[in-house]
Amino acid sequence: MLGKVIQLHYQLPEDVNLVNIGFLASINPEIPRIHISHDEGPQWKKPAELEKSKSQYAGKKVILLVRNPRDVLVSNYFQETKREGCTHKDISAYLRAESGSVDTLLTWYNIWADNRHLPSEFCLVQYENLHLDTLGELRNILAILGMEDVSDAHINEAIHYASFDNMRKLEKSDSFNSPKLRPTNIDDPESYKTRRGKVGGFTDYLGVADIEYVDQKIRNQLSDFYSSYK
Repeated sequence: MLGKVIQLHYQLPEDVNLVNIGFLASINPEIPRIHISHDEGPQWKKPAELEKSKSQYAGKKVILLVRNPRDVLVSNYFQETKREGCTHKDISAYLRAESGSVDTLLTWYNIWADNRHLPSEFCLVQYENLHLDTLGELRNILAILGMEDVSDAHINEAIHYASFDNMRKLEKSDSFNSPKLRPTNIDDPESYKTRRGKVGGFTDYLGVADIEYVDQKIRNQLSDFYSSYK
C-alpha cells in the first residue's frame, strides 16, 4: 500500500518497483526514505539470542507492525515449511520448538515494548486494525512519514491495489518478478506469500490443546502493552 501510494502521489512510472520501496527516495528527493526490516529475524533465533536494546533506532521514526501472535505463528509455520524448505513434524511440534516459535516471538514483542521510548516517534500498527479501518490506519502511517497531503483518492486506489484478491492475482501471474512475492508451488495455496490474509485464521489450524498452550504463554509472558492480544 505504501509503495502504491508513493507511486501515485509522486507520479512515478507505473512499472516502478513496489516490492522494495526503500529505493524510491533515490528517484525523487521529496519521497521519504523508508527502511523496511524484519528486525533481527527472530523467527530463526532462541529468545536468549535476541538483542535486548533497540538503541540503533534512537532518534529515528519507527512504525512497528504487529499481528496477533497466534496468527503470526501459523503464518510463519507455513513460511518455513512451504517457502523456506524447513522441516517440522507438524504444527504442534513447531509451536514447541526452541528456536523461532512462541517464546521467541513473545520475547521480541516485549523487547520492543520496553524500547518504544527510544525512537523520536513510535507508531504501533496492528494488522487487525488495518483490516478494520484501512484508510484511517494508512493515513496515520503517512502522517508519520510527513505525507499528510496525500488525497483520499490515491489512498483508496492503493488500498484496492493491495487488496488480498488483487495481490494473490498479481503473485500468481508473477507480476512482481520477485521471489518475495512468488508461490513456490502455484497449485498449493499454502505456499503463496499472500496465503490467506485472515484475522483469527489460526483456529483453522490449531487444535484445542495447541491454542490453550499458546494462550497460556501469551497470558503469562506478553507485555500488557499488547493488551488486545491477551
